[in-house]
Amino acid sequence: MNLATGIGPLDERIAGFRRGGTYLLTGGADTAKLVFLLQFLDEGLRNGERVALLCAAAPEDILEQADHFGLTLRSHWHEGSCVLLGFKGDYPRRVVHAPDPGEAFDELRGLIDPPVDRIAVDPGSFLWSTRAGTAMAQGFSDWAERSGATVVASVAGGLEDRPDPSTEWVLQRAAGVLHFARLSSGLHEIDVRRITPPVELSGPVTLELG
Repeated sequence: MNLATGIGPLDERIAGFRRGGTYLLTGGADTAKLVFLLQFLDEGLRNGERVALLCAAAPEDILEQADHFGLTLRSHWHEGSCVLLGFKGDYPRRVVHAPDPGEAFDELRGLIDPPVDRIAVDPGSFLWSTRAGTAMAQGFSDWAERSGATVVASVAGGLEDRPDPSTEWVLQRAAGVLHFARLSSGLHEIDVRRITPPVELSGPVTLELG
């Protein structure tokens, strides 16, 4: 059974995300990738699932954004069904310099106790674009698969230029790639670049956030 993303027009188009798959969100700054991730997690919480967010922002900043959009993350965070983890302390340094990807992802496994149904990572590229090269990309994919969760991660920046080898590695192995853009009208656009299994598409999904 697939999982709804929480974005109605997109779910109608792709029938949701495949349970246990890894999905990537591409696009530049101010294209609502984080809002999508929060909506994706909120949808799971409303369905009684357990979710986790690993993010560069502080947990309180995330909760404030969720409150702004009328999402339920704060109450579930207090109850323990929503796990919020920030990139802080010396963890970022260890990830960037890690010669063995297993070390970094073993720590994540310990912090996010299973079972978890949905995991969001923003930006996900922080975890695989390191000095360890594509070994970290392999480590991320292995971690996502072993988590048993549906994992959605953002990619810092768009795909206008050729991505680095690690990002390209993850892109090729993802179950789906969604590209986000903000139009001059202020509306947001979601373009399904690839999805597994393939579906008939008739152009981007355009929606208003706020």
